Amino acid sequence: MANPGELQSFFRGSRVVLGSSSKWRRKILEDQGCPCGTMSPDIDEKEVRHDNPSALVTMLAHRKADACLEKLSQVSPADVFPGGYAYQAPRSMSETGENGHDAENRGDSGAVLPSYHCWLLCSDQVVVFRERIREKPENREEAEAFLRDYSGSSDPAHIVTAIVLVNSYSKMRVDLVETAKVWFRHIPDDAIQGILEEGIAMTCAGGLVIDDGIMSKYVDRIHGYEDCVKGLPTVGLSQLIKEFVEKEGGPCSPGVRKCFRCTNEPA
Repeated sequence: MANPGELQSFFRGSRVVLGSSSKWRRKILEDQGCPCGTMSPDIDEKEVRHDNPSALVTMLAHRKADACLEKLSQVSPADVFPGGYAYQAPRSMSETGENGHDAENRGDSGAVLPSYHCWLLCSDQVVVFRERIREKPENREEAEAFLRDYSGSSDPAHIVTAIVLVNSYSKMRVDLVETAKVWFRHIPDDAIQGILEEGIAMTCAGGLVIDDGIMSKYVDRIHGYEDCVKGLPTVGLSQLIKEFVEKEGGPCSPGVRKCFRCTNEPA
């Protein structure tokens, strides 16, 4: 796991938008005390194809980031930050020319408008099993076939996860790919049917959900970080943040200051 304090410090002092509709990725951040806004990229993932799984997830994560960047100025603040954003100050007078509040969102909640510059975080994942790339199952039959393949197999499910971090002000972006392996014990037929009835397998790459109440019971072992398997490798994210801030020129550089709240930034 990543150092929770480091991630909390970044997320609580920054405007961060998670460009994902995955409740699992949101939960990973919530569990580490990392508040963020969310928006769905709404892209057709089938339009992006590549035979190399690392290249595929990287391309998809960038495509999601592109879609979210375009949406930032088009959606309501309440849609991105439904509960306000308690850890972030309102826009400064230098940004608004007024009193630190945007004309469309006056008040004292400190909610960050999506038109504000932010750090945008997007991710994508595939499972590779016996050298074949698996994305989300097309239907229940395919999901069942996936689960039966994993059941008791000596072959691991290879998890390939990409994350992309974008600074909406500077337009700079960085990415990384992390991998992990998962082996499953024999999964009884009634357990497989229970997983399918829940419908969760249909929403995840390869139909694989290690923190599902049923499926988690049959995880034999994991090689790598659990967060990578769940869809958002926080250890890699922490390192990516550090490298990105330095690449921008440090924590008080112009690009970072627009998104990352420095101690001397006017509130």
